[in-house]
Amino acid sequence: MDKKLFIAANWKLNGNCSSLQALTGEINSNLLKLPSVLDKMDLVLCPPAAYLQYITAEVQETGIAVGSQDVSKYDQGAYTGEVSASMCADVGSQYTILGHSERRALFNESTSDISLKLKQAKAQGLKPIICVGETDLERNEGLTNDIVHKQLVGLIEACGIESFREGLIAYEPVWAIGTGITPTPEEVQVVHAYIKELIGEYSVEIANGVRVIYGGSVKASNASSLFAMPDVDGALIGGAALDAGQLDAIINSLITG
Repeated sequence: MDKKLFIAANWKLNGNCSSLQALTGEINSNLLKLPSVLDKMDLVLCPPAAYLQYITAEVQETGIAVGSQDVSKYDQGAYTGEVSASMCADVGSQYTILGHSERRALFNESTSDISLKLKQAKAQGLKPIICVGETDLERNEGLTNDIVHKQLVGLIEACGIESFREGLIAYEPVWAIGTGITPTPEEVQVVHAYIKELIGEYSVEIANGVRVIYGGSVKASNASSLFAMPDVDGALIGGAALDAGQLDAIINSLITG
């Protein structure tokens, strides 16, 4: 099955309305220099929740999509500070990142929490970008596949394999995020192939359609080698996505690799 390549720009807790609108404009301008690039790949910008509506307005009719960095496990009610999946969808989000390692580590999100968020996202038609990955300690103990298995199977058992239809899985080794350290492309390939094999144990059809992307210090200097791997379908990009030039170089690496 032919699958479009995929890049998600996770801007995390950065920027303001003016700077992110300017960044979006620069990204769109760069894309216009690449003929039919969005016929070959999906590009999703994930701003802080406060700016979702502004960035949605900036990308109208460009072919660029918008996603939230998270959603609440609740739909509505007395949950001060929460932002629901329905609210994100209402202001134009098409995707949402779920289970990012920073959410797991800093906010103690469990598989149970993430499963509830996945159910909310799917109910509102949001396409989930589900993050999985191991810590440095787990990697050193040879537990990478065990951790990925536990994280994915927990969600499949709670939400069903159909929840992964039209979704994406982002392999983000925790030890590589923001450190500048990246696993070798061959190491990434092994984990991505394992993820697709695992999904295939539940549904070959969904496994053939699922896109597995890499997240963990992706930058212009290492993008080409990562994208050369057969089971790397794109990237979830953090810091480099705040630089339109870096993002443009990564996109070029993806579509020409």
